Amino acid sequence: MRQFLIIALVVAVLTPWGAARSDMVDDCEQLDDVASTISGCTAVIQSGQWSGDDLATAFYNRGNAYADLGQHSRAIQDYDESLLLDPSDAVAFNNRGNAYADLGQHSRAIQDYDEALRLDPNDAVAFNNRGTAYADLGQHNRAIQDYDEALRLDPNDAVAFNNRGFAYANLGHHSRAIQDYDEALRLDPSYTTAYSNRGLSYAHLGQYSRAILDYDAAVRLDPNFGYAYHNRGFSQEYLGNFDQAMRDWERAMELNGAPRVMQWQEFLKSKGLYAGPIDGIYGPEMRRAMEACAKDPAC
Repeated sequence: MRQFLIIALVVAVLTPWGAARSDMVDDCEQLDDVASTISGCTAVIQSGQWSGDDLATAFYNRGNAYADLGQHSRAIQDYDESLLLDPSDAVAFNNRGNAYADLGQHSRAIQDYDEALRLDPNDAVAFNNRGTAYADLGQHNRAIQDYDEALRLDPNDAVAFNNRGFAYANLGHHSRAIQDYDEALRLDPSYTTAYSNRGLSYAHLGQYSRAILDYDAAVRLDPNFGYAYHNRGFSQEYLGNFDQAMRDWERAMELNGAPRVMQWQEFLKSKGLYAGPIDGIYGPEMRRAMEACAKDPAC
């Protein structure tokens, strides 16, 4: 999980433009409505009244708004403009790194996090984000180094504890991972993902009843958390609770839609239990195949 940084406009140094121009500035700097941010910052940029760091901030704020909308390529264009005007802005490098990471360009994201940390070596958020980029590349030991630094700088960062736990889990160190999930949940008892991740580590250790308690907590906090239902189903299966497993898997497919159904169809077909199409449609034939798989230890 990556973290996002925000900077505010330095409104105090701007020349007053009257009510209309003041509204423009207000829209550009507010964080509640991305459409207003985009329209306000666009008006500011096109006005020709700003320059230097103030203009850089307008591009930056508009980039953040586009990122919030999931338009990461468009966000990068604005971060590029912001950094041309202010190449010493570590925060803009961090957020552009996030945009590249969201596009799956993790190596490119790392370049921006590197620059953010060169400019601000004490930026715990940038260490966390770079760690996540390394984890996304499968470099979990390298990721842990960055999470260690993030937590040295900010020992109360529940996100970094969760992320480091996930890196340890990916290395097969589930008992060590649980220690980090415990700490994440001590700091943030409503951290849904940490409950789900800790449940998965308990399941890997064969502690299925304990895993189910964490999945229960996750879906209580977020009833639409399909991943937790999916994994809880497997723990129920291992305990022989086949009906409950089926209910959880069906709920996960309901929430996650056709992609989850297709994953099941492909898996069941590989086991020779399903002969239907890979079409993302959950029907009676697929249900029978899932029931057979749930009761077959070799499946």
